[in-house]
Amino acid sequence: MATQKITKEAILKLLAEEDTQTLSMAYLYAKNMVDHGIDVTEKWETAVKQESALYRAEMDGYARARREFFEFLFGNKEGDGNDR
Repeated sequence: MATQKITKEAILKLLAEEDTQTLSMAYLYAKNMVDHGIDVTEKWETAVKQESALYRAEMDGYARARREFFEFLFGNKEGDGNDR
């Protein structure tokens, strides 16, 4: 646990030295890898693969927004809106 904290602090210090554009790109790359499993640096061989990856990302975003909306309105975790 202590080693992880030291590593995190070292990484944060290195990131603080980077410009905003680099940090933004790194964040978006990492976020897409973690959330959707999409490596934006990997060459997409066909338009079908690209469309599929973009559609999956869109549907993940839609589902998350819907869930958060219902949690906000009704306070439930399922997002079905039946707990009025």
